[in-house]
Amino acid sequence: MITSSLDGIAGLGAARAAKLIKAMGSVTAVKQASLEDLALLSWLPESVAKAVYQRFHP
Repeated sequence: MITSSLDGIAGLGAARAAKLIKAMGSVTAVKQASLEDLALLSWLPESVAKAVYQRFHP
């Protein structure tokens, strides 16, 4: 089984995580993204954008 640093983020299932990685270009880019960058993704709910941001920027 492959694990990802995106695993376990509320509201971010496998399909949405794959879409996020594709949109941002890489997992590293997701980790470095600002909350504003994540919020610009119209298909990503605000609560999920905040959860992703908080995972990598405690």
